[in-house]
Amino acid sequence: MKYIKEQCDYPIPEEKVRQTVWEYYLESGIICLEDPTGTTKQIQTDYVMDIGSYGRRSFRQVTREKEQKRSYLPCDFGLLRARDPKEYHRRLQLLDSRKQDYVEGLPWPDRIIWHENTLWIREILELWEG
Repeated sequence: MKYIKEQCDYPIPEEKVRQTVWEYYLESGIICLEDPTGTTKQIQTDYVMDIGSYGRRSFRQVTREKEQKRSYLPCDFGLLRARDPKEYHRRLQLLDSRKQDYVEGLPWPDRIIWHENTLWIREILELWEG
């Protein structure tokens, strides 16, 4: 989150960056608050060009649901931070500065959440569970 804040052309509160990224992750399905089962549906928007009888071009928006098979991993960052802050900070020290910034930079709720299974989160969880 520090990197995003540094890239802005104007001063922005860190909390605003955190909340914006969190909302984006929720909307895009990178993070789910409930256990996702199997496939997730995402709305895909396309624009189609129609050519009329006199050669006039017009565009129309077409939306459709697109099923995506994603796998998720449970994360307990917020839960551990709320229940055992000392252990939470000990585990943070196992991560490099960018991974620490990722974990610290999001407003994890104090419960299990599900994060899309990516190399980045797998590396964090491997070190976290260490």
